[in-house]
Amino acid sequence: VRDMLWSIKIYYDSQGGVSSIKSIARDITNWKQAEIKLKKSEAFLAATIASIQDGVSVLDRELTIQRVNPVMEKWYGGQKPLVGQKCYTCYHSAKGPCDPCPSLRSIRSGQTESDIVPGPKGSAIEWMEVFSYPIRDTETGYVTGVVEFVRDISERVSWEKELAGYREHLEDLVENRTMELKEANKALENAMVEAEKANMAKSQFLANMSHEIRTPMNAVTGFSELLSALVEDEKQKSYLSAIKNAGRNLLTLINDILDLSKIEAGRLE
Repeated sequence: VRDMLWSIKIYYDSQGGVSSIKSIARDITNWKQAEIKLKKSEAFLAATIASIQDGVSVLDRELTIQRVNPVMEKWYGGQKPLVGQKCYTCYHSAKGPCDPCPSLRSIRSGQTESDIVPGPKGSAIEWMEVFSYPIRDTETGYVTGVVEFVRDISERVSWEKELAGYREHLEDLVENRTMELKEANKALENAMVEAEKANMAKSQFLANMSHEIRTPMNAVTGFSELLSALVEDEKQKSYLSAIKNAGRNLLTLINDILDLSKIEAGRLE
């Protein structure tokens, strides 16, 4: 079955009667098939854009809106119709391009651009992230417009602010704890110095006392031995022997104390 386009022309004579009829038939099957494919392609594109849960806005080089998806219509429904208007007029109630404007930068640079911008006035959306992708002519590569993908990031920004607050609080805690540890270490160092001083003083005291006690004890034991040679009474000799033994034991104890004090003072040879 072919699709045909008929053109009919009627010719009249001088009396107004039909003198002849000319008809031309043109096969438009290929044209009709191309039209059907174009409509299907357009329907598929429209369905694809409509299925995207983020906002989609197609702009030309002059930032005029060419197409939007239902999400953008929902967000900016108060400015309907959106198509045919400037994006900055509909989306930001401005008289000129916004600053920053990722779409304008994308048109000029030919690269993907992005920015975080305020959400629609009067809505629950506080912040949006806009990605602008350049549209190029398939033959020349010339940038003819951009596709904007717009996402509600209000919740993410809120989390980031909350996380930043936690991070700042944690940094304060770490800083305070670090100061406390430094102060504790300083106090510990001071305590160790004082303990060392006290230990040295104790060792010095023990060494001095040992010398002070050993000198008279040597005299006691020495005189005890001299007396034991002069005394003949056995009972008195036992007394002197007990004094001498006690003195020697005490000298041994004093020498041990003196050696201990030398060890603590690091002077034992």
